[in-house]
Amino acid sequence: MTRVFSFSIPLKNVETGQEIPFFVQGIAQLENGSNAHLVFTVNEQSTTAYLPPGSKDDDGALRDGFVHQMNYKATGAAEAKVTVFLLVNRDSKSGAGAYLNVSTIDTDITKH
Repeated sequence: MTRVFSFSIPLKNVETGQEIPFFVQGIAQLENGSNAHLVFTVNEQSTTAYLPPGSKDDDGALRDGFVHQMNYKATGAAEAKVTVFLLVNRDSKSGAGAYLNVSTIDTDITKH
């Protein structure tokens, strides 16, 4: 299953080459036999994240929340066209359940 959504943010007083961080936060509840991918694009720059089932924190505890960062390098565009592509798949024989949701996308363009 896939989902795509897009929006634009005006870029004012942003210099070419200036780096602007974006943070994508959400939840991926994935059973064994399923996995998810997140593709995050700002204008012509993209990053991907693979979200496997049963991801663990540094302390070994299971987690379902994620935060993924992308540092966009400004190109002189008048706006930041943001697109998020979510892909969830599963083994056809497993019947595994999967849930993927992006809850927030944060940045502070005026600070950077």
